Amino acid sequence: MSKPSPRSSALHVPAPDAPHSAEQFGPQRDYWWNQDFLDLMANRWRLREASSLADIGCGLCHWSRLLYPYLHAPARFAGVDREERWVAEAARNIRWAFPHVPPDLLTILQGDATEIPLPSDSFDVVTCQTVLMHLARPAAALREMLRVVRPGGLLVCVEPNNFWNYLTFTSLTAQEPVEVLVRRFEFWLRYHRGKAAAGEGDHTIGDLLPGALAEAGLTDIAVHLSDRAAALFPPYNTAAQQALVELACRVPGKRLFEVDRPRCLVPRQRLTDEDDELGRELI
Repeated sequence: MSKPSPRSSALHVPAPDAPHSAEQFGPQRDYWWNQDFLDLMANRWRLREASSLADIGCGLCHWSRLLYPYLHAPARFAGVDREERWVAEAARNIRWAFPHVPPDLLTILQGDATEIPLPSDSFDVVTCQTVLMHLARPAAALREMLRVVRPGGLLVCVEPNNFWNYLTFTSLTAQEPVEVLVRRFEFWLRYHRGKAAAGEGDHTIGDLLPGALAEAGLTDIAVHLSDRAAALFPPYNTAAQQALVELACRVPGKRLFEVDRPRCLVPRQRLTDEDDELGRELI
């Protein structure tokens, strides 16, 4: 877009003072993308012609470590994150991943997505991955990213619609009564709308971004869907599946994810009367 094998069923809850998204920065994040799909997108985005990249809300630089090798070398990189812990760890990660790149070309800064500490018109490519979905003011972050990208540059926003995750069937839910499925759908719809109303982000933002980008005056808007499908099925023995199992075992909130037995290591959603009342209170 141009500018005009874990087998334990225990649930591990992050400490109360854990930084944002701590439970999501596990090994499963290394399996979000297929390499040949990234090759395709790098070609479509003409990343070989770009020599600078800014990753907003970079976390541990999972996303930028994938994109950086496609850039025209020597490329300049800046990552921005609001969490002090991620800033420190991201700096180590990016320099470990690219030891032959001069350190002065790889920068990690602490800052907010709505007030990015980078100069205007300074980067060929500005990107974020699963960041806007968490923000109370995603439009403000978009304006800031547009300020930082140079004229004619590229803005890449990688954001999901997580609501649809609750509509898929598993071996545990495929034969459930219609009434149970509809009730679960209603709960999650109320839950997501309630979070948005409370200023805790919009996990459906991936479907809304094209319109938001058009309203912001961008041109050459394109939408692409990743071809990476995350599936769990016995015997759960691939590295990607084991990483998903580990994630399911440590996500907080036992009602949302349960692992009853090692042979049923599938996220299981159980809706109770208490959950239903919570959903109705949210919206």
